Amino acid sequence: MFDLMSGTLRGFIEGGQARALAVMQETRIEALPNVKSAKEWGLPPSTFMRSWQGVAVKAGTPAPIVTKIHNAVLDACATSGFRARVWQLGSEVVTSKTPAEFDALYRSELKRWDTIIKTAGIKVE
Repeated sequence: MFDLMSGTLRGFIEGGQARALAVMQETRIEALPNVKSAKEWGLPPSTFMRSWQGVAVKAGTPAPIVTKIHNAVLDACATSGFRARVWQLGSEVVTSKTPAEFDALYRSELKRWDTIIKTAGIKVE
């Protein structure tokens, strides 16, 4: 199965009740150092599936406000408590250097998943 990491799932892996085959990205993650990356298994980048979260604002929001929100998110993500909790869940914190960098990720993910959905013939039911 494919699943997002959680504290419960990580506990099952560490307790031997579940076996993680790979993290579906280019590199291993610190929280699960013995789990190979998809790249290590020889899988192509098109198979990598990282989950991500972000903050969106209304189109036309002034750049200084976008920058202020972005910096506040970076500050929150840099706290030891936040990083420790994310690590405890078996994940990692990755941030965008700029709002434009996050926007590029967002748009590339929209395009990527649109292609996957159309290629697979997935329909809303």
